[in-house]
Amino acid sequence: MGVLHYGVHEVRFEDQLLSHLQVLISTKLRRGENFMMSWVRPPEQGGGRQSLWIDNGVPILFEYTGGRLPKISREWIDNLVVQSAGSAGIHITSQDPPAGVIIPAP
Repeated sequence: MGVLHYGVHEVRFEDQLLSHLQVLISTKLRRGENFMMSWVRPPEQGGGRQSLWIDNGVPILFEYTGGRLPKISREWIDNLVVQSAGSAGIHITSQDPPAGVIIPAP
């Protein structure tokens, strides 16, 4: 489980998902594109739903538990980019890639 440190907030995601979010977030922030990112917290983290407004003005750190770089799926990134362009932003519904995307184990 990796950790996205965003300002004073810490959010846990699987390393594979976090690596894809890192590509998306860094690309969008480089372009000056802010966006909303939402997810459902698992019961072991207290449940509920959370959202963050991702903006260039907030310090961000991606922390991974694994030492190897996961393989990046272009299809998964493209799916996240399309979601992030909408007014609702990204809604992460699971730790898995979209249907049809096969991510080889590192």
